[in-house]
Amino acid sequence: MKKNYLFLIFLFILNPPLIFLLNNINYYSFSHFKIIFLFAMMLFSLAIFFIYVLKKFFSKRNFENFFLFLSILWFLQFFFIDIVDSLNIQHNFFKYIVIIIIILISLTLGFIKNNKLYNFLINFNLIILLLIFINNYSFHKNIDTNEQVSQKFYFELKNYDKKLVEKNNIYFFLMDEMSSRNFLLSQGLDIKKYINSFNTSGFQYLDDSFSSYNGSQYTIGSIFNMEYYIENIPIKEIKFFPYNLYSKFGKPNLLKTLDFLDYNFWFLDNQYMKCKENPHIKCIGKNNIAMRILKDEGLQVFFQNSLLRSIVNKILYLMNTQNYDDTEIDKMIRFIELNENIIAKKNNFFFIHQIGPHHPHRDPNCKLLNIHERYKINLQYYLNSTLCALNNISNIIKIIELYDNDATIVFQGDHGYSIYSNDNKIESFQIFNMVKFSSNCSKKLNPSIGNVETINEILHCFRKEKSLTNNISNYVIKNKDSKGTVFKKVKLK
Repeated sequence: MKKNYLFLIFLFILNPPLIFLLNNINYYSFSHFKIIFLFAMMLFSLAIFFIYVLKKFFSKRNFENFFLFLSILWFLQFFFIDIVDSLNIQHNFFKYIVIIIIILISLTLGFIKNNKLYNFLINFNLIILLLIFINNYSFHKNIDTNEQVSQKFYFELKNYDKKLVEKNNIYFFLMDEMSSRNFLLSQGLDIKKYINSFNTSGFQYLDDSFSSYNGSQYTIGSIFNMEYYIENIPIKEIKFFPYNLYSKFGKPNLLKTLDFLDYNFWFLDNQYMKCKENPHIKCIGKNNIAMRILKDEGLQVFFQNSLLRSIVNKILYLMNTQNYDDTEIDKMIRFIELNENIIAKKNNFFFIHQIGPHHPHRDPNCKLLNIHERYKINLQYYLNSTLCALNNISNIIKIIELYDNDATIVFQGDHGYSIYSNDNKIESFQIFNMVKFSSNCSKKLNPSIGNVETINEILHCFRKEKSLTNNISNYVIKNKDSKGTVFKKVKLK
């Protein structure tokens, strides 16, 4: 067996995850790529194993060519969706024609016994990787990790004093894409009975609250910074969530503050971002290995352009166990019930990133919709998921009241309904925002405050200067290119 032949199989198998990495390094952290590369290496190892073990029973040359055909097919099938989209193919018959053409090309290249062809294919693979790397090189160079990208309006660590007030636990539920009562009412869903119930439990529902940004990574990044991003300058993705939470170049302001106040920071993740423990972050609710792999967003996105995506989705559907059905709030309820000793210390900040009412959509009883519906953009699905989220909120309020009845609690959306997220329409920014303070830290809040103001207000008891100057703002993306993302302040319309 010639070395260039094995190297060719290796390249065709490993090229798709390498291309995925180079195209998405500005969005996903490196941890998202580990499972993908492990999967690719397993495929290559299996190919080598079968070539050496089964060559005794088959014609060696034909058997080697068969695995070359499979590796080329593996590579080409990742271009199926792009081909279909670029040709605007709608009918299934023509999609099958594309599949047949991909298979025929793979067969032809795999079974031609020509070393010059092998060398050409090796160079072809390497050139593709080089071109993609060059195209994405701007992300890898000149990242100024010390660049100041946050405004300096609210946060100042020296303004905090841990001795000012006795600590209580803080629960911050980030409700992804959860919109305001006003927006929901305009779409035919009246949640007045829920709001009245929450008010009875001591919550302040902030009726006129708008998100600071209309994208999750920007809003959550600003929450951890406790400041707005500077406008009219390009900002690299490394400065947004989830990167700024784990940055090796310095903790975000929220974690600095919590460390100073002797709080433990706990993070309950979802498929958007996996929790990674370090000295400053504790993780809640780890799934078993199989479910963590299947629910890994990086792996699911990797297969979305593949012919195998329907198979992957089917496997996910078949393994749709109770553990997968549970929302993040369900997991937090179990954590509270099983960890009374941690709750009793009252020095914990819990950040729970509840993926709902954002897709995958659920019915009002929080049962996931079928695999073909849960990711569709559909207003009724979204409204049903919102009812699920409200029922989740009701359930965990009862649990916290039972186990930790003097805690500070926040339920807050990160942006409005996503269908409006590309402009400065008011619907894009209307969020659900609700706060309950502990008894020794009560304060009447401005009903118009957004994400950045809220995170500062819930720690106001530890500030020497209690009041906050009004800097409520809303930002959209002015421009986004290889240099970074540029924000501009807008008036909502």
